[in-house]
Amino acid sequence: MDEIAQQYVQTLPDARRTLINKVRAFSFLAKMMIASPLDTEKFERSREQPMPVTPKFAMDDNLWRADHPAEHRTQIVGAAKPQAAE
Repeated sequence: MDEIAQQYVQTLPDARRTLINKVRAFSFLAKMMIASPLDTEKFERSREQPMPVTPKFAMDDNLWRADHPAEHRTQIVGAAKPQAAE
């Protein structure tokens, strides 16, 4: 790990710990804190992305459930665990 870091410092001038680079990094941080976040909905509207009239999650769709067996659905975060057969 140390060798990789040393290689970066030797080849990339921005990786060196100098006062100028620290000021640049701090100014970049300040710009990011002040900048407004990206409005994804506005971006999608400007690109004329098709929007469904009634959006729903894939797991709520019967066709999706038919194509994905219950044992595979449990691997998805937040998916309900299948009921044990009695």
